[in-house]
Amino acid sequence: MSDFLLVCSGFHPEEHCNEKTLSWLRKQHRHGVNLGAISTGTYILTRAGVIGTRRCTIHKDNADSLRELRPDINLVDGYFEICRNLYTCAGGTAAIDLLIHIVSSDDGEGFAADIARQFLQERVHSACKHQENNKGLRLKSKKLAKALDIMEENVGAPICAEVIAKETKCLTAPFATSFQEAHGTRAKRFLYSNKIKSCPPSVVANGTAGF
Repeated sequence: MSDFLLVCSGFHPEEHCNEKTLSWLRKQHRHGVNLGAISTGTYILTRAGVIGTRRCTIHKDNADSLRELRPDINLVDGYFEICRNLYTCAGGTAAIDLLIHIVSSDDGEGFAADIARQFLQERVHSACKHQENNKGLRLKSKKLAKALDIMEENVGAPICAEVIAKETKCLTAPFATSFQEAHGTRAKRFLYSNKIKSCPPSVVANGTAGF
């Protein structure tokens, strides 16, 4: 197996884009190391200039910021993407999907299946599996659809769950539970990620996004 280097990042990837780090990544790329990224690590690889024309993916909440950074980037919305020795994924459990596919390619499907069982991963997604967007959430409930509209309209100045629950005629606790079950994340975290997504990278990097 060739050497792999996966850049893992979450919120505020700009904070890790200093020249020393970017130069080191370029050096690894020149030396033939297989580069990859988990979640917003793709943003850091993009800043390092090592992606080129290859397909890549990133968490859906950060796709707009990445396209703003580099409008011509070959960005797809899959759980993970493998393209000419570039390995990227959307983060979360998609990282397990990516790693199992790498193991399967190098060591066979049987060994990869054993690893999947150890992770209690009953189903391994393929690269063509698309990340769920807010449209799917809206179809699940009219009240959740209204809640999403309210939240997206107030991204610049997020409002609390109690106000959203009142506007959608839900009790606060059931609303919070329903939102998390449908979207897989808490309403507060959804507001945070969407505010970060809506901000230009320069605004987030300067700490002026309101957090």
